[in-house]
Amino acid sequence: MRTKTVLTVAVAVILAFSARAGAIMVPIVNAGFEDKLLQNPDGYDPSAPPGWTQIGWEGAVAGTWRVTDDDFSPEIATEGQNVAYTETPWLGSSRVGLQQILDTPFAPGKNYTLTVDVGNSWYYYFSGYKVQLLAGDTVIAQDDNTLHPDWRDWATSTVEYKYDPVNFNDSLVGELLGIRLINLGLNPEDADWNEWVGVEFDNVRLENDTIPTPEPATMLLLGTGLLGLAGIGRKKLFPK
Repeated sequence: MRTKTVLTVAVAVILAFSARAGAIMVPIVNAGFEDKLLQNPDGYDPSAPPGWTQIGWEGAVAGTWRVTDDDFSPEIATEGQNVAYTETPWLGSSRVGLQQILDTPFAPGKNYTLTVDVGNSWYYYFSGYKVQLLAGDTVIAQDDNTLHPDWRDWATSTVEYKYDPVNFNDSLVGELLGIRLINLGLNPEDADWNEWVGVEFDNVRLENDTIPTPEPATMLLLGTGLLGLAGIGRKKLFPK
């Protein structure tokens, strides 16, 4: 009976400790690129979507596009009707993209997971992409062109930052988190220099998952339970 009681207490403490962690969505402005009304299907707005800033080559375009089933199929946009589109000429170094600095500061003891849907509406060539998670100006995690969605299709990029207390960079604490979505403008050998190519992005999501830190009282209770188990084991080894 005593063994069962101690085991129950220990299991309850462990479950309570595990339940402390939970994923929380980090607020992103215009995460689905719907905050710009485009009246006509297949309509474009070449200016940066609300909440986002264009980065990279000034002659390129990073704007909002209301896609149709002529552009993507069977899923037109993974969220809503609009997507972010980026277009750049094949010049190799002419990268273009979008960036947003969030209101959420980077903090220790947290894992971060950024997911972004990446689209390919350019059947003749996919120019590659990067999805980056930043703390201030520092890239803390990224997906460097690991996916190649089929023509008229989407793939989900996942970028993960795992908290490492041993190698953690304390200087980044308090820096605002940021997101970059980049069209790499990769240059195939047979490409004409004046041809343009694009990458689309949609449905940007960022979660943080706090790593549970046991409170002193919790650890004391767990330690008591484990000592009790040890005592029971000792009695069984050395009976009276």
